[in-house]
Amino acid sequence: MKKTKWINIGILLLLPFVLPAQDPFADFLQSVPVIEKIVSDAQFDSAGVTITTERFVFKSRRQENSVYAIISYPSKKGVYPAILFLHGGNGNAEGLAERLHRFAHNGYVALAIDLPGICHPDKVPYSAGKWKKRTVSEKTARFDVADSAANSTLADGIIAAIEAFNLLATWSNVDKRYMGITGYSWGGYSTTMVASLLGGRVKAAYSVFGCGFYDKGSRWKNLLEKKSAEERNTWLTYLDAGRRAGGMKAAYFIDGASNDNFFWPPAVMATLNAVASYKNHNWAPNYNHKQMPAGDSMQAIYFDYYLKNKGLPFGEIRLAGKEIYRNKYLRLTFKVNNPRGIQKKTAVLYYSRPEEDWTKRQWNAIVMKRRNKVRYTVDVPIGDPTAGNLYYGMFTDNREVSVSSEMFDLNTLQ
Repeated sequence: MKKTKWINIGILLLLPFVLPAQDPFADFLQSVPVIEKIVSDAQFDSAGVTITTERFVFKSRRQENSVYAIISYPSKKGVYPAILFLHGGNGNAEGLAERLHRFAHNGYVALAIDLPGICHPDKVPYSAGKWKKRTVSEKTARFDVADSAANSTLADGIIAAIEAFNLLATWSNVDKRYMGITGYSWGGYSTTMVASLLGGRVKAAYSVFGCGFYDKGSRWKNLLEKKSAEERNTWLTYLDAGRRAGGMKAAYFIDGASNDNFFWPPAVMATLNAVASYKNHNWAPNYNHKQMPAGDSMQAIYFDYYLKNKGLPFGEIRLAGKEIYRNKYLRLTFKVNNPRGIQKKTAVLYYSRPEEDWTKRQWNAIVMKRRNKVRYTVDVPIGDPTAGNLYYGMFTDNREVSVSSEMFDLNTLQ
């Protein structure tokens, strides 16, 4: 590994805002970690492109933790956009290695780390710290704020991700103007959290499933409700990504699932509503914590647009109006903003009947009718007990990029 690839001293980074002293992340927004150990440094050919992949360990959280990392990038001299990849619960950096190689082949500097407190402790031999012995269950580690928010193992993970992003920014081949973050499940939560904390330094963020506002609808809602009011308020104030989302400056996308067992639509919608920067999303219909087949290509298209100024952005769809039609139907009108040159594949209304368990909802489809270049309509029978109560529109273009409107309750529209 070439030492010229990073700077092992602190550098001044622009703070997006000043955090209160008791905030567990306040002291780390400028922190550039020290490389502790070089594990390997190799080059290989990827379909005609030479890729360099380096594996190393850095010290995190004032030297308390050791964090394993993998970075891949084109070996050809140049300056490239960069992306930090964050794994999901019980995952690790190695699980993202092939994805790093794929993005490096396409002209990115791609970094993944073991997230302390989120990774599986038995699958991260190079990562270490007190968190490793505490990661027995979510109840005793991620949500433990009895002393302070800093006591949660999530603090270890988010601090490591912040420091990893700062380290990535020092790489000599990284264009600091074009840096992104993406993650899956708990890594999507971490994406939302870190991008919000770092503000304008992050150009684009892409969360798969993960969000904030756990108290509004998530697998951990009941767990939070059972905590004391003080502990619940501490966790939500400092560790809930939704409460941090107001600091987001990046373009933000959530690739969600309508039936997600972990991150329920009310929490996803609350997170989107809290983001002041540009945001967009999709609901994969009848999917439970799983992406649609085009999920990987959507992620690539998204980052190419925001970090490379290449290609075209995602479209948008929103509910634009309603009216009573023939005294029998409620006609819903959706407006679609689609980039010039991109064609429609499908425009569909999805609806479901009430079901307390989100995983058990059945989402049914009604094909929309195109009225002009940007408007689509669909007629819903008034008073039909089979019609359901929750609705959303979904637009898929010829790139297989899918975007959705907000979910809405039909009863509030009539």
